[in-house]
Amino acid sequence: MYPYGLIGNCQIAALVEQTGSIDWLCLPRPDSPPVFGKLLDPEGGHFSVTCDDMAGSRQEYLRNTNVLVTTVTTKSGDVYKITDFCPRFAQYGRQFRPFSLFRVLEPVKGHPQVKVECKPVSGWDKKPVAALRGNSHLRYDIRGETLRLWTNMPMTYLSESQAFPLTEKTYFAMGWNSAMEEDLANVAEHFLKQTTQYWRQWVQHCNIPSEFQEETIRSALALKLHCYEDTGAILAGLTTSLPEDVGHTRQWDYRFCWLRDASFVLLAFHQLGHFEEMEGFLKFLLSVAQAHEESSERLRPVYALDRSVPLPEKEHGEWKGWKDSRPVRS
Repeated sequence: MYPYGLIGNCQIAALVEQTGSIDWLCLPRPDSPPVFGKLLDPEGGHFSVTCDDMAGSRQEYLRNTNVLVTTVTTKSGDVYKITDFCPRFAQYGRQFRPFSLFRVLEPVKGHPQVKVECKPVSGWDKKPVAALRGNSHLRYDIRGETLRLWTNMPMTYLSESQAFPLTEKTYFAMGWNSAMEEDLANVAEHFLKQTTQYWRQWVQHCNIPSEFQEETIRSALALKLHCYEDTGAILAGLTTSLPEDVGHTRQWDYRFCWLRDASFVLLAFHQLGHFEEMEGFLKFLLSVAQAHEESSERLRPVYALDRSVPLPEKEHGEWKGWKDSRPVRS
């Protein structure tokens, strides 16, 4: 098993390691180059919260949601937790699913010493991206676009990765080509409440069998995050190059839509009583079919998220891979 929790909002998705490090995030789409790619290489970029004397950690989701909580205990007995989520809820008659994620860092017991590091890379070249400091945020220029990280903690702690005593709730918001015009704490708490309510309402509308209810709900929530709502595509996976067998070469990029496999996911949603995913995928399929009718080409088994035919796969030899499982492909 991979020691990661998944967060997302059907626009972006990230993997959070069990001690609180975001080790996988691709922007602006799930099939884009990684901004955080430590999942596949120690130098691949990360957004971490660490302490020097960790004794243990655990991860769990807020019940019936895709809001992830990581709880860390130190050897001295101090405890802190990190709540990670990507906002998703109804707003102005539409689903609000921005290119952003939020982290809420909170002391539970004592005043633990923690360190926050945000070390993005520009993509598959693994080039570190320098931070440009603002009054309440850091800015990173990546591939001609802008990644911003806002916080209410002293900027020196963040910009210089300094350890500090955690005495109160600390908020982080990361956005791609985004702005933060209101108070960060208020926005984070509001988005967290709305996102939690959204997921629980979504689960309430599921037809859950009498047996294995928790497992069914968790599987349904995970499947939902594989739906890319901009086009209706359903991804086979949100990562690339995780090995079928550690140390060997059978690892591939699954951040595509296989038409046949997507039909099985739709069947699962149908049995759950959710039909909006089917509507989205049918729009995706009709758009693909129309493009092929105009070009007289036959349908292919797999397509990219934007309905295009995937380019030939590339190998990134400078990436070490998961537990040295090479090559890394995209």
